[in-house]
Amino acid sequence: MRSPNRSACKRSSELVLSNRSVKRILYLDSHFLTYKLVVVHQLKPENYAQRLNFSYEMEAIFEQNHNLISPMNDEARFHLNVIISGGSCYAI
Repeated sequence: MRSPNRSACKRSSELVLSNRSVKRILYLDSHFLTYKLVVVHQLKPENYAQRLNFSYEMEAIFEQNHNLISPMNDEARFHLNVIISGGSCYAI
């Protein structure tokens, strides 16, 4: 492969082959992975102290102001104003 940054999907359209065929060829014959690798940060020993301090600071902030916690939950809330007219439902 000339360009390692080009996706398998783009290669398949260039070669007029199915996406699955190109991925199979890349994986089985060339031993290329068909997904992109992502670089992540490595946690170092000094990061643990920073993370612990951050958690203590956030806990103190939340104890001072209890209203901050409510927008940070995992509940989804939906508000709809609905008018029912003649068996049909119209959202405003």
